Amino acid sequence: MITVLTCGLLFLGSNATATSLDANTKSLNTNQAPVPSWQFDLPEQALDLSLLQFAQITQINLLGTPAQLSVFNAPALKGQFQLSEGLRLLLVNSGVGFRIDPQGITLFRSTPTQTIKQPRSTNQPERILEEVIVTSLRRATDLQKTPIAVTAMDQNQIDQLQAKDIRDISFMVPGLEMTNTGEQSALLVQLRGIGQTNITEIADGPVAFHVDGIYLPRSQGAASLLHDVDMLEVLRGPQGTLFGRNATSGGINIQTRKADLNDSYGFFSAGLGSYQKQALKLTLNAALTDNFALRFAGASDKHAAYTELAPNYVGLGPQYPTSSDGLSAYKQSTFLHADGPETEDQQSLRLASQWQIHPALNWQLSLERYQDRGTSVTELDPFLVNKGKRLVVWDTPSNLNMQNDTLRSTLSVDIGQYQMRYLLGRARMTREQNFDQDMGRSGHFEQRRTDSSTFDFSSHEIQLVNSDRARLRWVLGAFQSKEQNAIVYAIDHANDDGNGDPTNTTSFISDDPGAAVALFVQPDRRVETQALYAQGTYDLRTQTRLTLGARYTEDTKSDRDGRSLNCRRTAGFPYTEPGSIGTGAPKPEQIYADPATQAAIDAGLPHDQGSNQGIGDQPCWVRQVNDYKATWTNTSGLLRLDHDLQDQVMVYGSLASGFKSGHIQDRGNEAAPEEVINTELGLKSSWLQETLRINAALYRAEYTNLQFSDRDQFDTDDDGIVDVITSTIVRNAAEATVKGLEVELSWTPNAAHFVQLAGSLMDAQFDNFETPDTLFGDRFNPYANKPNAAENSLVDLSGNRPVRAPRWKLSFLYEYQWRWQALRLTPRLVGTLSDRYYLDIYNRDSLPANTYPGAPDGVDNLAIQEAYAKFDLSLRAEPSAGEHNWSVEAYIKNATDSAVKTASGTFITPAGFDAVFLPPRTAGLTLNIGF
Repeated sequence: MITVLTCGLLFLGSNATATSLDANTKSLNTNQAPVPSWQFDLPEQALDLSLLQFAQITQINLLGTPAQLSVFNAPALKGQFQLSEGLRLLLVNSGVGFRIDPQGITLFRSTPTQTIKQPRSTNQPERILEEVIVTSLRRATDLQKTPIAVTAMDQNQIDQLQAKDIRDISFMVPGLEMTNTGEQSALLVQLRGIGQTNITEIADGPVAFHVDGIYLPRSQGAASLLHDVDMLEVLRGPQGTLFGRNATSGGINIQTRKADLNDSYGFFSAGLGSYQKQALKLTLNAALTDNFALRFAGASDKHAAYTELAPNYVGLGPQYPTSSDGLSAYKQSTFLHADGPETEDQQSLRLASQWQIHPALNWQLSLERYQDRGTSVTELDPFLVNKGKRLVVWDTPSNLNMQNDTLRSTLSVDIGQYQMRYLLGRARMTREQNFDQDMGRSGHFEQRRTDSSTFDFSSHEIQLVNSDRARLRWVLGAFQSKEQNAIVYAIDHANDDGNGDPTNTTSFISDDPGAAVALFVQPDRRVETQALYAQGTYDLRTQTRLTLGARYTEDTKSDRDGRSLNCRRTAGFPYTEPGSIGTGAPKPEQIYADPATQAAIDAGLPHDQGSNQGIGDQPCWVRQVNDYKATWTNTSGLLRLDHDLQDQVMVYGSLASGFKSGHIQDRGNEAAPEEVINTELGLKSSWLQETLRINAALYRAEYTNLQFSDRDQFDTDDDGIVDVITSTIVRNAAEATVKGLEVELSWTPNAAHFVQLAGSLMDAQFDNFETPDTLFGDRFNPYANKPNAAENSLVDLSGNRPVRAPRWKLSFLYEYQWRWQALRLTPRLVGTLSDRYYLDIYNRDSLPANTYPGAPDGVDNLAIQEAYAKFDLSLRAEPSAGEHNWSVEAYIKNATDSAVKTASGTFITPAGFDAVFLPPRTAGLTLNIGF
């Protein structure tokens, strides 16, 4: 069913062809031209189909929020008509009106309470694919006329996939993979084999997020709820010559629905499901005056833990004790009645306004608050998961308290044939979190806690755009953003429980008796960006277009007063010794710095290897001084040629470069900027009277200084368990190459059937990458033994594949629609088939027998997710005709309860490393009501 509501036309006057839309429309050019008209030959059919064909003939984009117009019949339209005359004839007796103004054309319900409806024809019309409008080029363009690799979904498609956030749509986007981190609740997004591996407070991702055109810098906010969305776009390949922030592997743009000036209405959705799931959505739009509207959108999603808390692991496998005798306190669950891992409790509230101040001046403003009170993901034992046991042991209650507050503003001014836009963004994220790191798998106690974190972000962007109908269409932009972030992060550790005596234990952090804590106090970390960009498309001929783009970027990152501390007393549970430092940053009088460290502090220079020699009564000493600042500049570009082979078939070729700024880290280390050159050939095509759409992209991306993050970890007693974990280090892979083919297909052979496919073939590898393997040394990779190696003996990873980079992946959607009594029923099957992929850059595969006691028979697929299949099922019921606007949908996600790993830990089990898994099988029922 194809639906249209609140449709708009966004186009400006042209210095090449200055025309007026209609006699009712003022031209945006001072020179008036004859009113255009078009030849139509439309049969009597459903109104939504007539409107789409009307738009195709006039080359006018239908934009806006969908609503159901398929219940109306439109009369035949044959002959030569002007724009408004043709629309009046199509909309006669439908109760739908329209308005033409300098911004475009809007459809609205002219008689909202007593709509007169034409009876539908008994002959089911042929179903055509809906025109999809994207803003990937910073203009409203038809997806099939946009020469880049982009996947687009509106809110209706998002809801049909039962998707609550960006993670739930990833399988329908070629090359898109995602995983979550437990200790920082960050979403790691990966496109075309390359993704974010660093989640510190100044890290950049190779995939840039924008919401309503405003850059979203921190990955912790990327998992916010998808509700009241106009369009979600995933752009693949380098992005930068049209957007505020540069990106090397792609971008994700989310356009929320704007306050509607033309009508007042609402939408409500409620859902219940397994694991005590409760989901609510509410949207209210109020057109308060002819030129001012408010829109409220709220969503809430909650469910209980997917993973249960167990008292201990006794007898569950060779990697665990066979009896409870002698179990330390840290091998037993202390909080059996706490919320377990993978609990979710998310809320999002958004208030948006639109004010048409003047026919040429429009202001859109939104305020949004997103909260997450869940418990985040955790690393599960695959040996147990494969047996249907999804459980962990906790001696620390994990919890999360995260809040994101965002202001987004867009002011648009029409100046003759040009439009100027000013985009303002303000955001603050706060987060507190506890996370059980050891999970009862050793006699150690280790928890990760974020005592406090505050992330303040602001951005300004100015764009100047000329007419959509000019022969040369260009965009000029200037961008500036600033982040000032602060965090206090702690690792509490004890080697054992001291047989119940806290003073009879030790820690790798301190030689003193008792538990200890490593603190990372970063009160002022900053990221500042300035950029200029420009892109223009010139019509060489009617069928051929040339695009050139360039971007200059200057990025600066700094760490002021950042310290890594070791403390011999901690307030982390269960230790509350006398003289404990408590939570948060220690007081200055509680911190000792040895002479060399103090000299570095006085000079404002980074320093490493600070010691406690000469310490007095202070509980803490400075291990690292992190004061540092670095600036990088880059000029990247785009060259693209696209050509229409025929009316509905376009091919394009492009050469683009991308840039991700360098990275600074503790003790003054620095990673080089990441750069890429991407060559791409693409196809956009529609066939069989626009019932079949096939889009494809063939690409090759060559990376230089590809950034990868890894924790420095040490297995001191060779038992397969990490004993020491130090700072996270970002290193560069000198060279890497990713090449592949992506195909997207949509087909509606008739009114009852719809098929969608998304497939990818990918060959990704490191061409030149040498790095330490501080966990296993040369057990899985031969030492490179370079004479100039500055760190531990290096491991040569050249030829290895990046993480989560399957060689092939295919997702499909099939739905069948039929009418039963007064209902339209739509069953849907969604499936994903994927090749195996690695979960670490070392490509660890098999472990020989008798290597570790916990895996006496050895391990296959140590850090590998084997090829898998995953399926979702749903059935939607809705009225087939009439004034009612409701639907009910039942669904089952992951129907076969497939255990799919997305990231790995370091604890060895007979089935491989512990891992983060996708959610188990869930089921639910959703009711949607429009009013």
